Amino acid sequence: MTVRPAEPSDSEVIESILDAAMLETDPDRTAAAVTDGRAFVAESEGRILGAVVCVPREVGVHVDAIAVRPGRRGQGIGSALLSALTDRFERVTAAFDPGVRPFYEQQGWAVEAGPEEGDRLRAVYSTSGSTSSRPAASNSETRSSSGPSA
Repeated sequence: MTVRPAEPSDSEVIESILDAAMLETDPDRTAAAVTDGRAFVAESEGRILGAVVCVPREVGVHVDAIAVRPGRRGQGIGSALLSALTDRFERVTAAFDPGVRPFYEQQGWAVEAGPEEGDRLRAVYSTSGSTSSRPAASNSETRSSSGPSA
């Protein structure tokens, strides 16, 4: 498996994967992320297995949507997609439902509650040292085409 920046020809497949995960998507926002280098895909043997789409922030990006094909979940694909973001951007943020918290914590992200009880959680990954960072070994693990990653 490899992770690479998404290309315009990937946009339809990205939307399909995000839709299968029941995520609200905006094809125009996805296209902009692809064009601006804020979208990545994980692929194996020419087939896209997962995607992450981000929106710009003053510093870094915010994860707008991340999803993996249902039959490929639990194989480190989501971790590899997050690793691609944290390798490229100084600061990456995300908002998510509480059930996804372990996924972000395993990647070394600093997770906090939303501003009101019952809100989605927020997470930050920063290379500037202002938040927790995952161990360096995780970066190389997500680059592997075989074997599990967090």
